[in-house]
Amino acid sequence: MDRLKRMIGSVWAAVLAHKVATGLFVLGGLLWLVFSLMIDMFAPAIVGLPVLVAAVAWGLHRWWRRRADDASGTRVGVMAVVSAAVAAVVVMVVIQAIPYGRNHTNPTPTGEPQWANTATRDIIVAACYDCHSDNTKYPTYASIAPISWTVQHHIDEGRGKLNFSEFATNKRGFDDVIEVIRNGSMPPGYFTAFGMHPEAKLTKQQVATVIAGLEQTPGIGHGG
Repeated sequence: MDRLKRMIGSVWAAVLAHKVATGLFVLGGLLWLVFSLMIDMFAPAIVGLPVLVAAVAWGLHRWWRRRADDASGTRVGVMAVVSAAVAAVVVMVVIQAIPYGRNHTNPTPTGEPQWANTATRDIIVAACYDCHSDNTKYPTYASIAPISWTVQHHIDEGRGKLNFSEFATNKRGFDDVIEVIRNGSMPPGYFTAFGMHPEAKLTKQQVATVIAGLEQTPGIGHGG
């Protein structure tokens, strides 16, 4: 307990001594949080990465301080900022070795619905297939952690809830598909944030078309 108190006291003293560096780190953390929430970032990336960067930055700063005991206040502040920057780069490089989110092969489809018309399928493919099928098209940024983790998490979660490519063998989630499209919860807002996936940003006419088509598709809506 005493050791923990000393550690907390040491961190607090460092915060008071390096207000500018601390302010920059807090600002960066807030920007990261806002960005993460806007794209529905995978939870470990939201919380874990800033904590890891802070821990590495703290260790680097202490290591440099031991080798520059006579450093001026300005130099120590610069060292703190540099420590945070180096820590962020090091953590970003190291996490690229984590395999989760790097296997971009798709499962073998077992059978789509018997679509009422091609217009319905075209809209569903454009707006839904990247997360709700076995025909995912992975964007370039899906190879860069931590974005790759989030992309894979969304795909795993989406396929688990509803998979158009497995309609012939697994009809889980199809009872609600019309309703989530009608109320606008699908496609989700983060999927089209920052101008991404503009083809999934459905117009009122497209929503009406796809709902009408799904209602006439056997096994979905009134077509069931």
